[in-house]
Amino acid sequence: MGPRPFKGTPKMPITNIVIILFLLAMAYFGSVHGLFSSFMHLMVVIAVGAISFAIWEPLTLGLLIKYIPRMAWAVGLIVPFALLLVILRMVVDKLVPRDAQFMPMVSTLLGAACGAISGILTAGIAVIGFGFMPFGADMGGFQPYSIGGGGVLIDRGEGDLWVPVHRITATFFGGLSGGAFSTSTPMAEYMPDLDLQISLVRMRPENVSIVAAPGAVKVTGASIADAANLTDASPATAEALGPDFRRPGYKLVMIDTEWSKIEGTLDGDRALRLPASQVRLVTKSDETGIKLVGPVGFAKPKGDASVFHPYDSDGVLAFSTTPTSTFSWVFLVPADQEPRFLMVRKLRLNLPESEEIQTASADVLAALGAPPEPESEAGDGAADGLGGGKPGPTTIGDRSGIRAGTYALDLEISNKLPLAISKNASTGLSYGTDTKDQGVVQTGSTGSSRKIGSSIGARSKVSAFDIPSHEAMVRVRIEPDQAVSLFGSARASAAALNPIFLEDTDGNKWFVTAWVWKKEDKSQEIHYDAFNTIRSAKQLPISQMNKGDEFYLYFTVTKPVELESYNIGDVSDQAFEPPLVVK
Repeated sequence: MGPRPFKGTPKMPITNIVIILFLLAMAYFGSVHGLFSSFMHLMVVIAVGAISFAIWEPLTLGLLIKYIPRMAWAVGLIVPFALLLVILRMVVDKLVPRDAQFMPMVSTLLGAACGAISGILTAGIAVIGFGFMPFGADMGGFQPYSIGGGGVLIDRGEGDLWVPVHRITATFFGGLSGGAFSTSTPMAEYMPDLDLQISLVRMRPENVSIVAAPGAVKVTGASIADAANLTDASPATAEALGPDFRRPGYKLVMIDTEWSKIEGTLDGDRALRLPASQVRLVTKSDETGIKLVGPVGFAKPKGDASVFHPYDSDGVLAFSTTPTSTFSWVFLVPADQEPRFLMVRKLRLNLPESEEIQTASADVLAALGAPPEPESEAGDGAADGLGGGKPGPTTIGDRSGIRAGTYALDLEISNKLPLAISKNASTGLSYGTDTKDQGVVQTGSTGSSRKIGSSIGARSKVSAFDIPSHEAMVRVRIEPDQAVSLFGSARASAAALNPIFLEDTDGNKWFVTAWVWKKEDKSQEIHYDAFNTIRSAKQLPISQMNKGDEFYLYFTVTKPVELESYNIGDVSDQAFEPPLVVK
């Protein structure tokens, strides 16, 4: 669950006013420049628009999303279109310096028409591009839809564009992709209903991301079964799936996905929240063509079973804060519609081959699971999600396994630096302030701090790493752990390539997000990246340590959690006694 998405309230129609003024201006300039010039400009707009849509996805996913993830889709369409439009128009003016002559009235009227059409396509591309900016649900008074139960798109009857330039543009270029500009991957099928997508992706709670980076999510499986064959579904499951589940001619489609902690995909507080509006199944049939189908809910693993969470209100969110998350999206679609792709936040994902899709009714129901019990019946331990671990002093046991490069000495729940640093005596680090207005090191920092000879002023003092409120850091002090013999050293060196992680009682792995090398002279080397975790001892400069130096690893975990061991792959581990409880 989570905060309720912003439904949108009618506001001053700024977007509509701007578009109308722009179209009037384009029609006026078209009439002034005449039919030939305006027609040439229209041809340039069509050509540039087609090129921009063609390079949009590879440019965005291949380059921009790595550097400006939240604005990548918007910049990836608008900037190339604007640049190419200017360049190609200049080229055309050089190649065709003179106008053809027409009757003045014909030239004026048809020139205005060509100018208006150019304006519609240009404004449509701009609206589609800006629609993927991280704005709120209402974009200058433009938001014609809301989301109902089962992810159904509801036309609000207000908030649409007076001149639907986005719909005209999406339809026009989608048609070209299957006609004059046809390709094996037509836009109409691979980027369907862009006019709807720009509204869907922004219907979300505040601070929820609108993008999914490549690699952050992958499809791991799929199940398809005729709803009529799922007669063993419990009454609670059947009710949660909605009325279409019992109607003839529908099938249940479930797509399994795995999500990883990658920058841009996560929300501002490094959690993952997914409303129904950001997940769509693309289907295709001979009669109805391409359709975007919303999920009726999602299944999430819990122990050895699954729990089905219906999207029965606009406040339901798929939510996770763990390094990896698994969600199975559940759709009810007409039997004649074949699933083609899964789209999450504009990212298109291929589905498994037909022979890999699970179809047995019993297996599908088992993967679907049942709705959660009411909270009052959840049972012992539901309040904090912890088992029998007790808060208290935790010690680290001896190594079990081979030497693997590092040995854990002690641990504590802390995001504090070993020594406070001064902004004035540090390089390469970025800073912020926490809820107590104290200086903190922000993620994405690698730098160093010199020894401080005197006290640090309050305004320049930094004493901890920045973490959101639902997370905590576990600090582990380590030392090099090298074998003496040549054979042992070689084996330890190979073992050091294994990932370093803390394991909790549920089997989840929590990796290193920060480290600090505190030197004997009290200077410090500091690294912090919450998204690109340290995966092996080979990435740590522990081999450069001198006598008197100390080295600390920081593991970011989600509260509540119960940690039971420090591990280096499956070759070495040190158990915690008792398990460390983080609340």
